[in-house]
Amino acid sequence: MRVVRLAFVTVAVLLVLSLGSASGQVVDGVQIGPAGGTPAVRGHIESEPGSIDFDDNPAPCNFVSTIALTDEYSSLGVIFGGPDGLDGGAILDECGNFGVTGHSPPNFLAFNVNSTLSNGATPQGPEEIDFTAIVDTVTINGGHSSSGTITLECYDSTGMVVGSQSITGTSALQPITVTAAGQIDYCWLSFTGTVAVFDNLTYNPPIPVELQSLEVE
Repeated sequence: MRVVRLAFVTVAVLLVLSLGSASGQVVDGVQIGPAGGTPAVRGHIESEPGSIDFDDNPAPCNFVSTIALTDEYSSLGVIFGGPDGLDGGAILDECGNFGVTGHSPPNFLAFNVNSTLSNGATPQGPEEIDFTAIVDTVTINGGHSSSGTITLECYDSTGMVVGSQSITGTSALQPITVTAAGQIDYCWLSFTGTVAVFDNLTYNPPIPVELQSLEVE
């Protein structure tokens, strides 16, 4: 009986180590080894109006298991879009091993120009953030050691730039903010490097409920 118990424990330990090793084969959202670990199952979390943390639903570890973010937050008055109809950032779980801090676990909006989404598109920027109503202030945390210079640039409804801020990306996400009272209609997020991570988008004032269902032009 003692031999059987020891054998069982040994198998269990090896299984745990194997799963842990497999999950570690994802780097910057790219599968570089045998598929294995999956993100932990978490409860549904609702984003609040005026704030999006990308943690509403479980997300995969790697880009090849998902597609670019688009209208998932249209009910909050925000539409996302990449440089064409398919490319753009995707929501990933931190199990994608991006090596960043300063985000709200578990998910964030991620980019890697050297990766591929499940539909063959590229998770690359720039990323457009459209609002269904004019807002005064937009803030988002961004960074990654390979992101280069990150820029948040915002426009009014005529397409005129109303404000921008740039930072040098690091592994610790930093806030980027543009304020232009009564003028911000949409913004563009861009980075000069190859990999970038963004989290905790906030916009003030929150989109009025009666405007949340309006389509962005």
